[in-house]
Amino acid sequence: MIKLNISLFAVGTCRVCCIKPAGLFGFCDEHQKSALRTYFRDAVYHGFAEAITPKCFKSDESYHEYVATFLGAYGSELKQPKVEVCRDCNPEYKEQMMKEGKCDHHETVFIRSNRMGGEVIGVAIGKSTSAWENAMMGVSGEVVKLPPHYAIDETLKQIHKDAEPKKRGPKFKKDRND
Repeated sequence: MIKLNISLFAVGTCRVCCIKPAGLFGFCDEHQKSALRTYFRDAVYHGFAEAITPKCFKSDESYHEYVATFLGAYGSELKQPKVEVCRDCNPEYKEQMMKEGKCDHHETVFIRSNRMGGEVIGVAIGKSTSAWENAMMGVSGEVVKLPPHYAIDETLKQIHKDAEPKKRGPKFKKDRND
């Protein structure tokens, strides 16, 4: 996976042999799209990001930029970096996206994170529900904004359903304890 230099100030020249000034990711405007596409494909391949752009992003390009920025900012802090788009959302944007039908995570709760120095972050259901449950109870930090009641109800029902023992088919005669 290529390493992107994330810098708020244009430092140096483009990393692809041209002499144009480098932008945010270390490439000139001409080479940045290609570099971001390559970086994004690698991030998807390694399981760090989803291939499909979430509906809340304006374009594929803005999502690709977000993935590169997220992994650049949080990647070294996380055991297994996985892009969590709801983490950097905010209550106002979530509400707007919900009104427009572009939010896939109505269950996102916003907290003032203890781990992130009091920064407000969004916590959605991921592979494990424990982070969401801790956020909902205020264990991970002060709750800033809860999800709508219907989203909480649906999420709790799904958690309960997932926790139920899986039903198996009929037992063969030899496996019965008659």
